[in-house]
Amino acid sequence: MEPYIHRPLSYDNGFRILCLEPAVNFEAPLRCSLTEVCLSDKIQYEALSYVWGAPTGDRPLTCDGAELLITPNCELALRHLRLVVGSRSLWVDSVCINQKSTSDRNHQVQQMGEIYRKATHTLIWLGKSDEQTKSAFAGWRELEQRSKRSEILSLHERQYLVEICNKPWFRRVWTIQEVALATECLVLCGSESISWGALISATEHGHTYVEGRVKTVHARFRNLTTRMNSREFYNNRNLARSSTRIWMILAKCRREEATDARDKIFGLFAIITSLGLSIPAPDYSKTLAAVYEELTVRYIQEFHHLGLLELACTFGRDPEIPTWVPDFSDQKFFVSVDTKRSLPNMLVDSTLLIGRSPRKLPLRGKKIAQIDFRLHKSHFLWENLLKFRRLHELGSDQYHLLVPWVSVLREWMSLLDQVKCPTGKDATHLFSWLTTKDLHEAAADAGSYVPICRKVMEYMVESETKRIEKNEFNRAKGFERLQSSPDGVFWYLLSDILRGKVMAWVANCLDTVCEHTLFVLSTGHIGRGPYSIDDEDIVVWFAGAHRPMIIRPVGDNYILIGPAYIHGFKESDFWEEEEDVTKLEIFTLQ
Repeated sequence: MEPYIHRPLSYDNGFRILCLEPAVNFEAPLRCSLTEVCLSDKIQYEALSYVWGAPTGDRPLTCDGAELLITPNCELALRHLRLVVGSRSLWVDSVCINQKSTSDRNHQVQQMGEIYRKATHTLIWLGKSDEQTKSAFAGWRELEQRSKRSEILSLHERQYLVEICNKPWFRRVWTIQEVALATECLVLCGSESISWGALISATEHGHTYVEGRVKTVHARFRNLTTRMNSREFYNNRNLARSSTRIWMILAKCRREEATDARDKIFGLFAIITSLGLSIPAPDYSKTLAAVYEELTVRYIQEFHHLGLLELACTFGRDPEIPTWVPDFSDQKFFVSVDTKRSLPNMLVDSTLLIGRSPRKLPLRGKKIAQIDFRLHKSHFLWENLLKFRRLHELGSDQYHLLVPWVSVLREWMSLLDQVKCPTGKDATHLFSWLTTKDLHEAAADAGSYVPICRKVMEYMVESETKRIEKNEFNRAKGFERLQSSPDGVFWYLLSDILRGKVMAWVANCLDTVCEHTLFVLSTGHIGRGPYSIDDEDIVVWFAGAHRPMIIRPVGDNYILIGPAYIHGFKESDFWEEEEDVTKLEIFTLQ
């Protein structure tokens, strides 16, 4: 059979619809035809949201009498979607877009938002079903009808819900936009289906009991939460134009998967533009660095602040990308943000961006101090945390992978016991602030975690002299590979209180400590920054930044190392009420 060749589209707002022919036999060959339609046409079709599962297709689909190769997951989805009587109109990206044509991909990806918006349903294909799917979906449909939210799923039901929410679809960057823009969503697993609302309802019941108290929604639903938030942001897009919403989506996309790293932006094009940021149309002829740089510059120009620079860090990133541009393909560096924070007191001097040189970013700001000393000994790698969390999602806790985290905490505590901070706070308050700032801004400033951190520090001291027999470690699940070293003993002691608010602190602290270290400034202030910082790096507060930044001189310019969290430094302390931004020093980042 001849290979299928896509006909070029005739209209600027044209796209192709797949007409899937019916079949009585599930295993019958798949047959379809492609028809060009326009976004302005009143047509009925459904859009498929799925994971390719393989970079290229090897399964035959007969399209207008010619052969088009699709991936096994796409084939399985089409077999389940095919009707016994009557054809079915669908939009399926791998079939409806000419994947061999860069111009066709550019054109269709730019229109993808409208394609999903105009579809009668978006069909979320999670893959094949198993013996649990039918009963689980039936139960979740029933939960959606109940008004009572206090009912808790059983352990078995919760485990299956976690399994569903960890399917590849929930990790693919494209699905954030596809579900956000959809009019109605239907979740499909084999021949079983539930509404998007039923899945959300199930997670609302998917709490866990801890000694008679309801714990927060399971952390394993975080990928689902990203999609829920994006859908909410889009539905409320006309209420407020918020750079923070775009910031949150871009921050979350770093830990999403994409075969082509440019899709971290192209796959979010429609939702980003609908939320108020005008960015260049998708263009697969551009380099990764150019795509990321263009987005960053547009964000700064549009919103007049440097929120995106908080996502930039110099380690583990593509060297072709300027240091001030976030590498959205890098999953290692994590940062959070207060969604309610206001604009910075001093905004970016946008006139400097006019006629700027490519790869350069001139900014105005104030030099604060120089880094006099940084901790070097202990380093908690992202790879350790990633491996622990992946095993945790499979139901296997391996606490020996987190021993380096304990070593870092021990080193941090030792430093804080030795130094005297100009703010006058003791080691416990400093430790609490430095391990929670960024993830919980208000809680860190209020000292909400001080009691927990005091207990953690007590256990750290006790672990240096206490010894635990090996058989005691063997009795605790996940502790079998821990050694009777101070760090192992610390975990054993901490396990007695590892629940509720303590568990939340640990989960957050894993992120704040990962790939970070402490430093002391020439002013005596203590801060936390990326592990890649060095002695004599400079701390600057740029106009338009919510927090200080660490930079390093390179010739006449600077490279951005990353954001700094310095105890006792407040934005309001650095800017005078009537300060003229054009009088500030210029720092050119490269």
